[in-house]
Order: sequence, then structure tokens, then C-alpha cells
Amino acid sequence: MSDNLIDAKGKKKIRVLPQGPHQAALRAALAGAWQAVVLAAPPGQHDPQPDVVVMTADDYLALIDNIEDAAATRSYVETQRQEAVPIELADRLLAGENPVRVWREYRGLSLTALAEKAELSKSYLSQIETGERTGPVDTMRQIARALAVDLDDLI
Repeated sequence: MSDNLIDAKGKKKIRVLPQGPHQAALRAALAGAWQAVVLAAPPGQHDPQPDVVVMTADDYLALIDNIEDAAATRSYVETQRQEAVPIELADRLLAGENPVRVWREYRGLSLTALAEKAELSKSYLSQIETGERTGPVDTMRQIARALAVDLDDLI
């Protein structure tokens, strides 16, 4: 530990790094404020990790806003290629309706049209929709592909 980090009584001094747009004013205010404070070097200069980072309340709130904006932007970018669906479709799925039927009707397909597109018999598809039968993963994958949805949307 550097000698400038120990006070006359042998106590460790606290390394403080002022941050934010108002860091110059904070440095000036902290410079003579406490004997236990050692100002850390500004960013870009070599200095060990500070013990404390100090900023004004306005800078802190701006930092939080920036973090929230970045998170919102990241979420938007990650989901912008996903299909938006009406709340009615989501409500039907949440109510426990069969997802194959809900998606088929949303896509405007008849039972016959979906069966042809998924290369399944109409009766087998009907049994899956009514819950009389559960389709194996490969069958559900065929249906998902025909409906242009993820397999997870049907299972």
C-alpha cells in the first residue's frame, strides 16, 4: 500500500474518484474536505482502483437515465424482427386454448390448408387441435414451420 494512503495515525485513507460532467467541481470540493480522502487520478491516467466514486445527484440521475435508455435500446434491437401479435391472440393462448388452433386461425388457414402445408392428415391435425392426441416433436415442428412460428410457441 502506498504511503500516501495511510494517514498519520496509521489509518487507511479512502481513494475517491469524482466522476461525471461535474467532476472538476467535485475534485475542488473534495481536495481539502477530509484528511482521509485521496483523490484518485482522473480516467485515462494510471491509478489503482478507487475505493469510492463520487458524483453529483444530477450526474447520477443522468447516468441512470443513460443505463435505462441503453437497456431499452438493446431490448428494441433484440425484438425488432419478432412478429407483433394482437392482444386477442395472446389472451387466447393465456386462457389455455390450443396453440395450434389459435395460430392457425390467426394465420387465416383452414384445417385442410394447414394439414396440407404441414404434410399431415386433416384428421390427425384435428386430433392435435382438440387435444385428443399429442403430436411428437417432429410433427409439432412440421406444424410450427407451416404456421411460421417457433416450436416453443406451440408446446
